[in-house]
Amino acid sequence: MAFMGIGGSGTPQEMVQLNLDRGRDYSNAKTLFISDSDKRKYFMLTLKMFYPNGKDLGQFHSRRIKVISKPSKKKQSLKNTDLCIASGTKVALFNRLRSQTVSTRYLHVEDASFHASSSRWGAFTINLLSDDEHEAEQFTVQDGYIHYGHTVKLVCSETGMALPRLIVRKVDKTTVLLDADDPVSQLHKCAFHLKDTDRMYLCLSQDKIVQLPATACEDNPNREIITDSAAWTIISTDRAEYRWFEPSQLNVAEVKKHAVAAAAAVTATSASGSSSVSSTSVHIPSITGPVTPVPLVRDIRVNGGGDVAMIELIGENFSPRHQVWFGEVPAQTFYRCEELLLCFVPDISEFFRDWTYIQQALEVPITLVRHDGVIYSSGLTFTYHPEAGPRPHCQPALDIIKAATLAAIASAAASKLSPDKVPPTTDPHSGPGTLDTSASIGAQSASGPYPPYSTSVTDNPDPMHSFLSHQGRSGDSYHQHIQQHDVTTSSATTESYASASTDHLRLRFGCPTSTSADISGPYKDLHTSRPYANPWDTTGACHRQQRQQHNDPLRHISPPPSPNILLRTGLVNIPMPRFEY
Repeated sequence: MAFMGIGGSGTPQEMVQLNLDRGRDYSNAKTLFISDSDKRKYFMLTLKMFYPNGKDLGQFHSRRIKVISKPSKKKQSLKNTDLCIASGTKVALFNRLRSQTVSTRYLHVEDASFHASSSRWGAFTINLLSDDEHEAEQFTVQDGYIHYGHTVKLVCSETGMALPRLIVRKVDKTTVLLDADDPVSQLHKCAFHLKDTDRMYLCLSQDKIVQLPATACEDNPNREIITDSAAWTIISTDRAEYRWFEPSQLNVAEVKKHAVAAAAAVTATSASGSSSVSSTSVHIPSITGPVTPVPLVRDIRVNGGGDVAMIELIGENFSPRHQVWFGEVPAQTFYRCEELLLCFVPDISEFFRDWTYIQQALEVPITLVRHDGVIYSSGLTFTYHPEAGPRPHCQPALDIIKAATLAAIASAAASKLSPDKVPPTTDPHSGPGTLDTSASIGAQSASGPYPPYSTSVTDNPDPMHSFLSHQGRSGDSYHQHIQQHDVTTSSATTESYASASTDHLRLRFGCPTSTSADISGPYKDLHTSRPYANPWDTTGACHRQQRQQHNDPLRHISPPPSPNILLRTGLVNIPMPRFEY
């Protein structure tokens, strides 16, 4: 059951009930109209739909429709583009014999043929062609507005069937004006001359579409005489399409069969083999409310790449209850507003575990899933392209790490100091007399509120606690006497980090307590070899500036806290390099 009305015009009593009998997938509301007293220039149609059991399906809206009272008799210009018809847009054509409403016939495609329908109208894409374009299945579409005398191609938007090349001609009653070249306007009467024919025009004969010849005008060679059946009224059209899937539409028996098969496969691979598949249960969430408003995706933009890629979904009717899915893989989604959603692109390993050398593209659909299980199709896909091979490591960074590790071991051996007996050093941000105990190389600790991608590797919580306490202080620096490092001079790390891949990573250095060593030089991004400012700037301005300059998708995300290992090598305290995705 469905009701249609003019949006914003009144109460549901003013809606017209549509006839949607079984097996009928269309209906019309011939009694809807805009009164003369209604001064608005645009309106929208509202469709209220219910299931046969009375459940509310929701309220759907059409695109914005321009009110046109009658066709303009003035010669049109491109100054008023609202009334002009652009190439690539959709139009409808209808013929009305002797201006009688009951004799209206619409150009429509049904059963793989063009015909004149009295109940259904078709939407056709009108494409502008160049004058020297030949008849072919493939053609080049020109941009611009349709003028009289232009060559066009009418293609059915539903079936893809097309008419031969046509020349649009202006009609004045039953006369064709061959020399007219003004823009085609809404509700204008026009004729369609079949190109490269001798005055043959597109006509209707009862319910059939035929071609009939025109008669040459003896008084004026720029005029031709046609019948009423060759005069078509043109009007722009648009469509609002909504696609969704409700879990309640699932066949429970089929779902259980697939669930049992999946459970049996898991049991077959189990080591114990004691699992049972007879207790497999299927939970299908119930939808209590309407499916509207339906989210619509208009555009998609990709930011970043490699291991950190994000996409922006631009559209309408988004809400925090929507999550983006890539095929069968959910993505971490961030709601910004009703017109914008952000999400991380899942790694290709979510689809193929052994993905490194798979030399084929993977295309997955992008869908939006509501919290109660309603699935909305976006009509868009995302394609994973294969890589030529494993990503190259950043060899300069690995050489620096290796050299620094050997230097740290040699220095400790020369001073006869073990990492467990390093002289204490004062923390500049601790209270007077507070000492920083030594850190064991490679020691693991669970202290500190680190995110999952940041690992705590220090036994001493004081430096990290001090660093975290200063993260939120604007204009305050964690290191009072920080010195810039030259990446070719010194650094230190554990062996576990020496083999880490540094491709697409930033290696950053800081020296928290270097009181007896001045190590100068700019900070550098080892992947791009570009210098940047102090990465330990707690105000976050440094991170934001760098990420904006490098078009980094993480520019919207605050940098996570990083652990800091202090290796005592004589009188110089060299920190652990910081890895940050």
